[in-house]
Amino acid sequence: MEQRIAKWDNLKFWMILCVVTGHVIYQFHGTSFETDALYLFIYSFHMPVFMFVAGLFSKNAIKEKRYELIVEYLAIYVIMKFTETLGNYIATGKSSFHFLWESGPAWFALAMAVFLFVTMLLKDYRPPVILALAVMIGCFAGLDTHFGDHFASMRICVFYPVFLAGFYMEPKAFDLSNLTKTNRIIVKAASLAVLVIVCFLAFRYFGDSKVLIRLFKGKYEYAEMGMRLDGVVWRMLCYAFWGVMIPAVIFLTDGKERIYTWLGSRSMSVFIWHNLAIAIVIRATGLRRILMVNMPNYYLIGAVCIAGVITVLTAYLPGFRISKKLRARKRGDGIPEASEQ
Repeated sequence: MEQRIAKWDNLKFWMILCVVTGHVIYQFHGTSFETDALYLFIYSFHMPVFMFVAGLFSKNAIKEKRYELIVEYLAIYVIMKFTETLGNYIATGKSSFHFLWESGPAWFALAMAVFLFVTMLLKDYRPPVILALAVMIGCFAGLDTHFGDHFASMRICVFYPVFLAGFYMEPKAFDLSNLTKTNRIIVKAASLAVLVIVCFLAFRYFGDSKVLIRLFKGKYEYAEMGMRLDGVVWRMLCYAFWGVMIPAVIFLTDGKERIYTWLGSRSMSVFIWHNLAIAIVIRATGLRRILMVNMPNYYLIGAVCIAGVITVLTAYLPGFRISKKLRARKRGDGIPEASEQ
């Protein structure tokens, strides 16, 4: 059974909780200042952190060219497209299937397959050159008017430098155990200050910064955000911002076994099934209206609680993992148990 590190499972739990919370409160988008401000705050960091950590722990798969992992992500993508269609049918009674048109969460699986494949091809080239080229493409991609949700092409261009940065770094860079107690406190205090300041700005100045949510999502062309060449500068600033936020979130993550650590190890199951759960629990039942009518001042709290429940419940649903089974067969070791997630 593979050895897991509590810190990274804890981090994955908090980030997948942010993913689910963001998708739940999106159902209440535009209903209150607080809802939209929280949505902005979550989107300011949760996907970059996920992408960075994915790159951080893809080193062996990329160096050993485990193509079966690419197949795994493509299979997850297809599964999620069908659950998306099923969810829409349950919620609205209408069915629509848009393959390779990615406005929903399935884009992450498709992007991961692309990231792994491209990085396998580029792994032997000089990291500074490849990273600089990836950042340049990410910055200038927004000038093109043919990207957007097609094949998740815009988000692939925007988030690949973040994945690549994780690939080029080592997990030990975020290990504070070698620091003195005083230095650990300083690092954690500085990280907390970063998150508090960003949260404060999201709630204080949301009305003046709605364009930022589109910038953080990474799927919009600059023209859609009212930008032209200045969009390149904003994207560079966005990368710099993530360069501060990602370490801050990681440094603040606890390294001890917690009640939610196991849930972090099941983040892929949550990712696969949460959108269908939202369609059933909120959209099909009309829960949005029920909360807003019966809890007019507290429906946001109710929505966050629902996100937590969905996160926990979907963690118990089946995941999809083929890479270990294929590697085991190649070694002749047999098939690992289902508990090896």
